[in-house]
Amino acid sequence: MKRLTVTDAGGACRPAEGAGMDEIVGRLAKFEQMREALEQELEKTAGELEKLRAQGRQKTVTYRQLLAGKLELMNLIGRFEFYGL
Repeated sequence: MKRLTVTDAGGACRPAEGAGMDEIVGRLAKFEQMREALEQELEKTAGELEKLRAQGRQKTVTYRQLLAGKLELMNLIGRFEFYGL
């Protein structure tokens, strides 16, 4: 990935040489869209898990696959949160 920003020794960020603000804002927008998509998918997955749980189907392959997917989504969203995105 081409970096559009650089961080100095003090932790301050600034645009990388040759990076325009339109390009930087465009990249940020993509990160925000990705985060929103992950959150929507997590909400959908949690709803599907709840339906299966209500039916007493916690031991099915489908339930376990959805649970693994939910944990993966939570991990990805957590990484975004760690970096303040």
